[in-house]
Amino acid sequence: MPSPSSTSSSRRARRSLWLGAAVLAVVQAGLYALDLNSPTFFGNQVVSQKYTEALRMVREGPIDVVAVGHSHTVNGFDPAVFEEVTGLRAYNFGLPGTDMQSHATVLRDFVIPHLKPRIVLWNLDPVFGERAVQQSNRRMLSSDAFAVQSWPGGHALLGPLKDLFLYQKRSVDGWFETLADPYVRRYDRSGFMPVYQRLGLEEAGVEYDIPADWLARKRRWRFPVANAIPRRREPAGAPVVVEGDAERREEARATVAATLAEARAAGIEVLAFAAPMARRRFMVDDEFTREITTEGTGSAAWFAELVTEHELPFVNYGYFPPISDDDDLYYNDAHVNVYGARLLTERLARDLVLREEPVPPELRGFPSPLQRRVMEEFRAR
Repeated sequence: MPSPSSTSSSRRARRSLWLGAAVLAVVQAGLYALDLNSPTFFGNQVVSQKYTEALRMVREGPIDVVAVGHSHTVNGFDPAVFEEVTGLRAYNFGLPGTDMQSHATVLRDFVIPHLKPRIVLWNLDPVFGERAVQQSNRRMLSSDAFAVQSWPGGHALLGPLKDLFLYQKRSVDGWFETLADPYVRRYDRSGFMPVYQRLGLEEAGVEYDIPADWLARKRRWRFPVANAIPRRREPAGAPVVVEGDAERREEARATVAATLAEARAAGIEVLAFAAPMARRRFMVDDEFTREITTEGTGSAAWFAELVTEHELPFVNYGYFPPISDDDDLYYNDAHVNVYGARLLTERLARDLVLREEPVPPELRGFPSPLQRRVMEEFRAR
């Protein structure tokens, strides 16, 4: 027969468990109801990691080159390859899914004053040019990480802050998931994300070319009832574009222009490029292909003005046969894998930085002659 003290302890333990479960449920419901910024992709965790690694790198020695852009930069610019070709230290400050205003904000508030590179490589992409009008980029620009780094000395806080559970996930089950694997996205120490999948192999029914250690790192502890917890979702048909598009478009353009002026005043050379898409991406007649192959419209027209007005050295690899025509250099039709990144980085180094030969006319303009040609071929079929 259990003693009175053991019975009392058991009751207290049960009450504690019930109380803990109730607290977790309330916190979980509150996190979903508040609809906080999504830190795992458009803000805190990714941005904080980039800032922290860049600061670590600059403490070890000067950074000569910083690349900024969206996911095409993240997966397409390999600083290690760049250093092999040029002898210059580089950091990849690409942020997935971001627009030109986000890039300009990073440059203005962090890269120019704290990293002080000699050169900035800026990935221009008409499809992502003015996505500040979209909800995703408004969240990025209003994320805690962007706010904290703009405080006096705030960038130094991003190291410890990036490990907070709130910066990792916005759900209780997400917090449990991060106990074993705190980083959702895997960048190397220079900000590059190597992806080993091959589009060509996938479609041929061959296994992805993925290193074993990558698969081991990918395994995570999963909260067993995570999928049973209802999540807040946007209603069907919810607009991705927020109100005030025209004003935000002008705000984005003004921020980019001011940042380019600041870079020039600081003695930083800005070099611009467009990353290559797979040829098959041009075989689809959709908003993307119409935007990048219609001269004088949308963001493409704005980019042409930027390149001319600010006298930016520019190469348009948007369709570049040595890379675009080889599916094995891509992991999907818009992003190069680690093998394509090597070729792209080498071209960037030789064409824009070392300038070994003049950039050919077919790699200039928005759209480039090569982009127009491949679309004409498609439309003629």
